[in-house]
Amino acid sequence: GGQRVAAEHLLKDGDEILMGTTRLVFKQATETPQGKVTIADPMHCENGAWRIPGSRRVLHDHHGHGLVTVADVLIKSSNIGTAKIARLCDWPDLHQRMLDCGVGRKTGLPLPGESASPLVPVEKWDACYVVPSLAMGHQVLVSAAQLAQAYLPLVNGGIAYPLRMTAVPDASAPEGKQVFKREVIA
Repeated sequence: GGQRVAAEHLLKDGDEILMGTTRLVFKQATETPQGKVTIADPMHCENGAWRIPGSRRVLHDHHGHGLVTVADVLIKSSNIGTAKIARLCDWPDLHQRMLDCGVGRKTGLPLPGESASPLVPVEKWDACYVVPSLAMGHQVLVSAAQLAQAYLPLVNGGIAYPLRMTAVPDASAPEGKQVFKREVIA
């Protein structure tokens, strides 16, 4: 039968992660409908190193990519491509959509240790540091539950539903498969 997991094991105190390249999905979900870019548009990823115009900051990709599509920016997890896309977007709209997805807010679930890492106010965003950093998943810490909350509109036809947990009776729980040793994840 299935095994119950206590809520305190879902989020330990201080278990927060940078959103990382998961931000790429939000950036593209926000930008593509606005018509500024499409998934088929070309995007030059500067062969792996790009000095942001107007600054000394140089962004790098793990692998150097040249001309790719916007879809490939996500597939290849290009920091450079996503930073370029982010610089094109309507910043107040991106900020609002991030808030609407629950980024920077607690989920409301009864989980210990959850905190809200507030978004940088949109008035303080700039094209050289904050916007590229947000696009790459920096500047915001989230718990696993908050990341799940943020993804809900992307898997629910664009509708943001509140995150909720439901108990599954032991008799109806699907049979699980041990993937990791318990001591590794404890």
